[in-house]
Amino acid sequence: MIEIEKTRRALQYIEALANGMDPLTGEPAGEEEIINRIKVSRCLFYVAEVLREQIRADSAERIEKSWKTQRNKDIPTKPIRKKEFYLSPEEREHIILTEDLPISRFVAYVDAQIDTMAMKKLSRRKLIGWLVKAGYLSEVITDAGATVRRPTDMGKQIGIYTQDRIGQYDTHYTVVMYTPAAQRFLLDNLDVALAE
Repeated sequence: MIEIEKTRRALQYIEALANGMDPLTGEPAGEEEIINRIKVSRCLFYVAEVLREQIRADSAERIEKSWKTQRNKDIPTKPIRKKEFYLSPEEREHIILTEDLPISRFVAYVDAQIDTMAMKKLSRRKLIGWLVKAGYLSEVITDAGATVRRPTDMGKQIGIYTQDRIGQYDTHYTVVMYTPAAQRFLLDNLDVALAE
């Protein structure tokens, strides 16, 4: 039995004891048994949580070691030249869009659909540049002198809108959001946008 299996078995026993059960028979312990005392039971629940954390950490460490080993096997000695970003119309159609997202999260979501080891990531800058050039976003200078982008009437018609938010230190800021319809519009026009 490897270490993690021993730890899992110990966790099962501790959880059973913490719940007032005999871990071997599954029968409830008597009212007067020491494991039914509140301080002992709390201690057992604490130990169970420590064991759970240890199992999670061991599992994560094993996964990371496995990933590093696999990654090292997959990395060729010469750097590979990544292909330009591309999604076929069929691949685009299979992307499920369910929630309003800022452009950065939309791009990250699309990038998750590709092999970023072999292909360049989708360029957020090119998408935004195309949206400005095509008239869906406009560049506005704020009172502080920063250049920001805001949806035009055309942009609003396809599902681009702004959302006011409050940051960690009570700072107010505005995020440009894209509905699933606007995201689908971007996917449908990727070739045009990336050609710019």
